[in-house]
Amino acid sequence: MTFKRRNSAIFIISCLLLPCAATASSYETGPRHVGSAWNNYRGSLYLSGQGRFYSKHDIYIGANDLETGVTVWDSQLSASLLWSMTTHWQLGITPVLLQKNHVTPGGTDSPGDLFVSTKFGSLGSPRAPFKLALQLDVRVPTGKNHNIPLHPYSANSIGYGAMGLLSIHSRPAQSAGFTWDVNLGYFNHNDKGLTLTNGENDTLAVESPTTEIIFGTGAMMMGKRFGLYGEIHGRIFLQQPPVTAYTRENSIYITPGIIYQFNPYIRLVTAVDLVLQGRDDETLYEIDGVRLMKKPGESIPNLPDWRFHFGLSFRLKEGKLPEAKPRPEKAVVVEEEPVKDIKPDKDEEQDLRKLEEQLKRQNDNQVIETEAERQQRMQVERERMLDILQRLREAMDEEKRQSDDESEKSSSP
Repeated sequence: MTFKRRNSAIFIISCLLLPCAATASSYETGPRHVGSAWNNYRGSLYLSGQGRFYSKHDIYIGANDLETGVTVWDSQLSASLLWSMTTHWQLGITPVLLQKNHVTPGGTDSPGDLFVSTKFGSLGSPRAPFKLALQLDVRVPTGKNHNIPLHPYSANSIGYGAMGLLSIHSRPAQSAGFTWDVNLGYFNHNDKGLTLTNGENDTLAVESPTTEIIFGTGAMMMGKRFGLYGEIHGRIFLQQPPVTAYTRENSIYITPGIIYQFNPYIRLVTAVDLVLQGRDDETLYEIDGVRLMKKPGESIPNLPDWRFHFGLSFRLKEGKLPEAKPRPEKAVVVEEEPVKDIKPDKDEEQDLRKLEEQLKRQNDNQVIETEAERQQRMQVERERMLDILQRLREAMDEEKRQSDDESEKSSSP
């Protein structure tokens, strides 16, 4: 019963930590960007939908030195499907269903890219408060447009990466409590030899594949229904994209969020990304007066300075509890009560000592005799006894004669 309660609590914790599918997609879609090392039950199935939105009024100087402005925006809608094939093996699929951007041709790109991940998680002792996981991520370029302003860098090629995850829960046997997650991974955009197709006069090919480090850490305090969490996450390029690419900057965001658990099947998450690093625009828009790339805005940063996220997750199938492993029975050690020493008095102690000495002398003087010696000893002992009997008989006869003499003397006149 204790084992089932513990695993039920682990299951609830896993619900609260979702979505934790592809780390790359979580970074780009939200609402949580830091994944969990916990896996769900074998056979469990979860579906989550998430979206994000950014908008700002861009003010710039137009014709005749008149100040004018335009509203820029970026929005995205995606879904995640998680399937736990075994206790330690979980598959995640996240398609971007719809993304809209003020500079995207046509304004809408549907569908966007597809993220696929497989996670080997919940590694560690069943009773330990921490778990480890290894996650492999693949990005499939199913979208029409790439290298989009206000988005993390992406290329029209299949990218791949790996992520290590660590999760610690202060009370793993309970659903509520403090949780801490740490992620560190590597991603390769596999874009060597490609050109950025959304540039007006851009013919610059990528000489080396764009690679980056993805990192994040997050803490969450969860009650019965409400929870608060905060994350710090970002990307650091090991090999930057070409100079004409949007979002070539290293970026770090902080994300506070709120969780509300309607019931064991539905959960709502809302959050806001706030930029800490990445405001400087490093993109090269023109060379010698020739415009290579269209600048997305005059007064807005290259990366959004804020983003609003929301998400709903649904538990479609709970899955099967892991089988309980019998604990090895411990040998029961019965402690015997020590025998209390009874201290004799002085006289008894002296008698005991004398008896011990006497027995010791008898044992020392004891001689093992043969059968002939034993027969001879018994014959001598018999003769001695007969001699004693004879002397006793003679003494009794002598005593009788004296008694008779005294009787005769007393009877004479």
